[in-house]
Amino acid sequence: MRWIWTIALLAVFSLSAKSQQAIQHTWYMWDPFGWNPAWAGMDGSLVFTGMLRKQWVQHPGSPLTRSFNAHMPVYIASGGAGLRFKSHELGLWQVNELAAAWNYQLELSRTTILSFGLEAGMVQRQLDGARIRTPQGIYLPEPAPIDHQDDLLPEGVTRASVPTFGAGLYLLTQKFGAGIAVQQLTSPALAFDQFAFQLDRTLIFSAGYSWEVSRSVVLLPSVLVKSDVVQTQTDISLLAQFNDNIFGGLSVRGYSPSTLDAASVLLGVRPGTQWWLGYSYDMGLGPLQRAANGAHELIVRYNLGKPIGKGKLPPVIYNPRDL
Repeated sequence: MRWIWTIALLAVFSLSAKSQQAIQHTWYMWDPFGWNPAWAGMDGSLVFTGMLRKQWVQHPGSPLTRSFNAHMPVYIASGGAGLRFKSHELGLWQVNELAAAWNYQLELSRTTILSFGLEAGMVQRQLDGARIRTPQGIYLPEPAPIDHQDDLLPEGVTRASVPTFGAGLYLLTQKFGAGIAVQQLTSPALAFDQFAFQLDRTLIFSAGYSWEVSRSVVLLPSVLVKSDVVQTQTDISLLAQFNDNIFGGLSVRGYSPSTLDAASVLLGVRPGTQWWLGYSYDMGLGPLQRAANGAHELIVRYNLGKPIGKGKLPPVIYNPRDL
């Protein structure tokens, strides 16, 4: 588990540390609200989405991500609203995010909507310093105190919180959709007792298309690009929809030999008119595969399937089977 401690120690050996990129999400095409506040309400109904992801499964302390969000249209205000929660564990770190989103949807034509979204929330990071072990540290049996022999390393649990903001745009038609969002808009810093942790401003772009090959087969290509300007990562995916209720596809994370991270197999099913269930398995392609390989992800979506409230309905009601 040396690589886990290395990740934790690198994050705290300096007075200012940098965050990782946005969390990985293989089923991003089924959860656009998870990264873009402009999507709130674009399904035309109340929608719940839950995701569980376990990465690098061969190692204790490997990344574990849980997320849940809910959103719905607010027709009287020509927009939508939603809430999302994410919890991410990596080694000695735990990160919790809670955000509320609101958007305004502009009808460009009978089949085209342009949405402008904003979100505000809080991010909390927690580090369990009692689990850190350094080569020079003194670690006697309890109740003896922990001594890392390093003034920058905490001896117990330390946590910090900071408000965050985000924004997004989304253009949606009957066959095509594309959006761009920025997370951690102000790039705030979490102030711990011994050090600070900077949250990187991250840009996220997504696009997808629905190609009806036959009455029973629809191809759904999509792409997701995440960048903090210094580093950029892409997901390129192709899903096939069969008979309106079975999904299968492949995805590749990375765009060059130096950025290739994983190839993914995706399988999904629609057991009823309101439920979508998906599973994916990521196979490592980068250098890390020598030490750790494999990531499992589960996603569950529920769509109430009917309008909420009263007012003018949007010209396009999004269907996650088609984009």
